[in-house]
Amino acid sequence: MYRVRTFATLLIAALLLALSPAAMAQAPNEEALMDMVPAWADAYNAADLDALAALYTEDAVVMPPGGERMRGHDALKALAASYIEAGAVQIELPPPDAYDVLGETAWVEGTYRFFGPDGSPVDVGKWLDIYRFEDGAWRIQHHMWSSDLPPMAGE
Repeated sequence: MYRVRTFATLLIAALLLALSPAAMAQAPNEEALMDMVPAWADAYNAADLDALAALYTEDAVVMPPGGERMRGHDALKALAASYIEAGAVQIELPPPDAYDVLGETAWVEGTYRFFGPDGSPVDVGKWLDIYRFEDGAWRIQHHMWSSDLPPMAGE
């Protein structure tokens, strides 16, 4: 009887540990994925390029409109800094339009609006991200966006 009770106690303890919030936080979930969108906007709007880069995988690919494909945190930070310096100092990211989670990979699509220092609209468009779940968190592996505005003369 003692062995059965000990086994049952160990089994219950193992189940409780497996279902604990800390253990469950390590599994990919949709809520954590959806939290990435406001986290991205918050980091960009604070001009916190390190926080922004931390949302991406080390080997992330960024594909800006009208530009070449870029890879890695340093390229991402330089690109974000160039947008901010050009006057796109704030971004608005409404809740995503669609997403899907496929194990440790996910995709999310949505729209964006960039605003200048005086609050005037600078750009509006759509974006698509592919995420990878690594080290207990979702990170952006591929990021691309395109403007809904017509190209400026000379582009």
